[in-house]
Amino acid sequence: MSGFWSSVQDFKNHIDKNPDVLIGTLGPKGTSCDHTLNYLLSDENDLDRRRVLIDNFSDIYSSLINSKIDIAMIPAAYTQVTEFFWSAEFKLLGSIIYKTPDYHFTHAKGVTKPRKIATCSAVEHMLKKQFAHCTPEPYELVIGASTLAAANDVADGKADACITNDGGLKEVDLEVIHTQQGVDMSWLFFRKKT
Repeated sequence: MSGFWSSVQDFKNHIDKNPDVLIGTLGPKGTSCDHTLNYLLSDENDLDRRRVLIDNFSDIYSSLINSKIDIAMIPAAYTQVTEFFWSAEFKLLGSIIYKTPDYHFTHAKGVTKPRKIATCSAVEHMLKKQFAHCTPEPYELVIGASTLAAANDVADGKADACITNDGGLKEVDLEVIHTQQGVDMSWLFFRKKT
């Protein structure tokens, strides 16, 4: 179980040959990680049995250390992915490239000039780049664990705008101000060394 796969299908074939493997990634349902894992584990029964959605990357790390999951799926965009690479206990199993869902700058319904904007650290830079033309100044930043958490922060009144993905839009009724198409992302798979 080592090496890089030339395609997503190669990885799917690899996983199909190992039906008891539990794959942990960032949850809850609706995150970009969940989006990718849904595709990889396309059989619904397989998905429910093998997918382990975890609240944050630190807990994914601990879950792999403690053998609660067999494989950790981490996006290359995760700012502290080097912790997985440099761990004496982990081995890079392989990687694939798979497109993320679209990302959206959104407002709560009726908000015209947001003052609190929720996001996760992986896409915070989009406020100054892709969404700069619709981001008011000044604003307060609310950092959460995922883009879905950002949408929920708006729903809970902790923020009045957010960067979220398609999954967040399905969960929370938000007004889309601008959309950035998804990008090809490298997804890294780690396991414990044997």
